[in-house]
Amino acid sequence: MELLAKILVCFLAGAGAGIGTGFAGMSAAAVIGPMLMTFLGVPAYQAVGIGLCLDDFGSGYANLNTVMQLPFSVIKLDRSLLFHICTDKNAALFYQSIVSAFCRLGYRIIAEGVETQEEMELLRSWNVDMIQGYYFSRPLPPGDLLRLLTEEAVEQM
Repeated sequence: MELLAKILVCFLAGAGAGIGTGFAGMSAAAVIGPMLMTFLGVPAYQAVGIGLCLDDFGSGYANLNTVMQLPFSVIKLDRSLLFHICTDKNAALFYQSIVSAFCRLGYRIIAEGVETQEEMELLRSWNVDMIQGYYFSRPLPPGDLLRLLTEEAVEQM
């Protein structure tokens, strides 16, 4: 696994990304416990600045116990937690509380499933680190994604 971590570091460097900018995602269904983390070579990834991301927090096996026992640096909140945050004060308060608690514990937060500008603005105001969803783009084939990113980079010059 140390070799795999080194290959990933070389890939990130080749892409122009610095160490510490990458993370490997894991769905909670794949997370069985600390023994699996060691087996998968997590210490090797951490040693080269690559953190782990827990995907789909709020559904299935991705619960607070999993977060607290394993060495994740990023928590990706499941879309199901996002439903109704713009129309239901309790849903909004619950989501904001989760974000706040994880931020205070030092985790970076990804919100998935954002579809409206109103959702995006709320999440930004709650200090969510990364936001993804159809609001920005539907899933794209690699070639289309590259074209989109290239066009945006040219526009920013």
